[in-house]
Amino acid sequence: MNSRERVKAALNYEPVDRVPLDATLTIDACNKLINHLNLPVDPVKECCIFQLCFPEPEILKALGIDCTYLPVHVPSNVKPYQYGDDEHITEFGLKYVKSVTPNGFEDMSIVNAPLADYEIEDLDNYPWPDPNDDSIYEGLRERAKWLYENTDLAIVGYFGGSMFTLASQLRGMENWLCDLVADPEFAVALMNRLKDYFIVLYTRCLEECGEYLSFIRTDYDDYGGQINEMISPKMFRELVKPIVSQYYTAIKKKFLEKNPNGKLMKHTCGSVYHLIDDFIEMGIDMLDPIQTSAANMEASRLGAEFKGKIAFHEGIDTMTLMPSGTPEQVAQEVKRSIEHLALENGSGYLIGPVHHLQPDVPPENFIALRDSVKKYGTFNPDL
Repeated sequence: MNSRERVKAALNYEPVDRVPLDATLTIDACNKLINHLNLPVDPVKECCIFQLCFPEPEILKALGIDCTYLPVHVPSNVKPYQYGDDEHITEFGLKYVKSVTPNGFEDMSIVNAPLADYEIEDLDNYPWPDPNDDSIYEGLRERAKWLYENTDLAIVGYFGGSMFTLASQLRGMENWLCDLVADPEFAVALMNRLKDYFIVLYTRCLEECGEYLSFIRTDYDDYGGQINEMISPKMFRELVKPIVSQYYTAIKKKFLEKNPNGKLMKHTCGSVYHLIDDFIEMGIDMLDPIQTSAANMEASRLGAEFKGKIAFHEGIDTMTLMPSGTPEQVAQEVKRSIEHLALENGSGYLIGPVHHLQPDVPPENFIALRDSVKKYGTFNPDL
C-alpha cells in the first residue's frame, strides 16, 4: 500500500498494511529533524501564524509521514505572515505578537479582543472578511493536483474554520463564557456569522480541489479543558451543536459531491469525552487529536467505547512524553495506543503526536515514534 491507499483504507475500516502515521510540525521542530537526519534539503523557511509548516513531500517521506496538508492563502487586504514577524493582524482583526521561549524558539500570541465591547446590533458594522475574495484560493487547485499526481501522500485540506474558539478570541474568553450564559442571543448571532463565512470558504475550497483530498480538518474549535469540557454538554447541545451541525452538513455534502470517499476530521483539544457521541451524530468521521493526558480521554477508554464508530487521529502525548520521555517510553506508548485505538485489521486509527510537534521534542523521540509505528503497527504486510 502507498500512503494515500493506506489512509483511505484506514478511514473506511478496511485492512491496512500498517497503521498510517500523521504528524504536523512546527517550523523549528521540522528543521531540527532535517538537521538530525542530515536530509539533503534546505531548511524550511515559511510557516503559518501557528508556526505550523508545510514541508515538501521528500521531507515527509523521510519522516515516514503519510499525509501532507494543503492550506489556503490570506485575503488580498491582509499582509501574509512571515516567520520572524514581530506582529501580525489576521483577516478577522486579531493581533498576534511575537514571543520567544527561553530556548530561543518563536511563538505568536493574541493580544487583543476586537469585539470585546460589541453589542449584537454592532455586529453588522464590523469589517468582516470576504470569503469570496479570490486571493484566498489562488493556486489551490494547481497545488492539490500537483501533489495528487506527483506524490502518493494523502492530501488533507487545512482551511481554518471556527465558530466557538474564534468567537472566544474575538470577544475575549471571559466575555465569551459570560455571553453563553447571560446573552445567548449574542453568542448565537456571532457563531452564525462565522458559520456562514466558513461554509462559503469551504464550499469554494472543495469546489477547487475536493476530488484530490483524502480528508479535511473541519475547524480548530476547542471544547475541552484538562479536566472536563469547557461548557456543559447541555449548553453545547442547546447553543453550539445546532450551528456547527449545519456547518458540517453543508461541507460534507459538498465534499462527497467531489469525492465519495471524502472524510471530515474534527479537531478539539482537551477532555471532550462527553461530546464524542455528538460528533458522531453530526457526521464527523475522525476525532483529533485524542489528548490522552486529559481526563476521561485515555486510549483504553475511548477504544473500548468508540472504536469502529469514529476514527482516531494522533494520540501520542506531547505534554510530557514526547518532550521529556525516552525513545523506549515513546515506543511503548505507540504499542499501547495501537492496541487500544486500532481495529484488529489495523484500521480506524491514524497515529501521531498530539498537536503540532514542538521544538522541545528531541528528534530521537520522533524517530522512535516513526520506527515503532512500523514495528508495532504492521498488520497486513502483503497488502
